[in-house]
Amino acid sequence: METTPPTSVSVAVLRADLASLLNAVEWQGHQIEITRYNRPAAYLVSAEWFERAQRALASEE
Repeated sequence: METTPPTSVSVAVLRADLASLLNAVEWQGHQIEITRYNRPAAYLVSAEWFERAQRALASEE
């Protein structure tokens, strides 16, 4: 099987992709509403998933 090497992606692109993904996902049970500039955003995620996403984005900066 042929593989291709990973490519470098900017943090801005990753953030946009994450926002798009989160916008498409709604979790049941315990949820956190993500806000931007103290205004509600349009998506909900589990607390654990949100924490993992924050850590991943912070490590890219």
